[in-house]
Amino acid sequence: VGQLRPGQARTFSVQLQATKPGTFTGQARVLSSSNAQAQSAALPITIRRPILAVNRVGPERVYLGRAVSYELHVENQGDGAANEVVLEELVPPGIVDLQTAPVATLSADKLTWNLGTIPPKTAKVVKISYRPTSAGILTSTSTVNARLAEAATSSVRVAVVGIPTLRLDVIDLEDPVEVRGNVTYVITVANEGSATDRNIQLGCELDDGIEYLSCSGPTLGSVTGRTLNLAVLRTLGPGEKATWRVVTRALRPGPVRFKASLTSESLSRPVEETEATFLYE
Repeated sequence: VGQLRPGQARTFSVQLQATKPGTFTGQARVLSSSNAQAQSAALPITIRRPILAVNRVGPERVYLGRAVSYELHVENQGDGAANEVVLEELVPPGIVDLQTAPVATLSADKLTWNLGTIPPKTAKVVKISYRPTSAGILTSTSTVNARLAEAATSSVRVAVVGIPTLRLDVIDLEDPVEVRGNVTYVITVANEGSATDRNIQLGCELDDGIEYLSCSGPTLGSVTGRTLNLAVLRTLGPGEKATWRVVTRALRPGPVRFKASLTSESLSRPVEETEATFLYE
């Protein structure tokens, strides 16, 4: 400080940087070579700090064709306001129908929101929805920043799974059919779902008014009594069809029934379909 003459005063500025939040006390003291001394009143200083967190609320598993909808909760868990808060979300590739609320700025695969100020112990919520175009694991990463606050990041994985959906159709190629003529039944199994089904098997019951002659298709058949069992078809992918033709002979006049029963890994119980044919003489 040097020398101070009577009535003279000097002002000094001190800049300090807090290393942790809390309440601290500052006090100034002055000493002289003549043993004169003085000190200021204690000045309490409270340091507050925003603490950011981002959490996702949504499903961990969705079926292909359905929307992935979730919320991002941006929280300020500290005791100081979080200012100039910016949230960024990296969305996965292979998605369509992207929607956000509030509206985000989209650049390549990154969504950005300017959320302004988040007071202590409060949160802001952002909603996101999109539809995946293929099955698999989707990973999205959220990052939130604010002035004078440490960034917070969260990554979440969502499993997108397909569903096999089998449809069974049985038709006769001609109806009515003359006795001693051939009655041909066409059996079609179609996978209208979004995933491969496995171990598809068909069993057919023949009415006593017809007798088995032959069958053709992706798997072979064997007859026991009046039951035709077709060998297992190992896989049937999405959008694929498998067709069998079963040829029988008309034995006597009257109505007959041909019933097919379908089982697979995805089916909890058999799917059955019956086709009626009228035989005449």
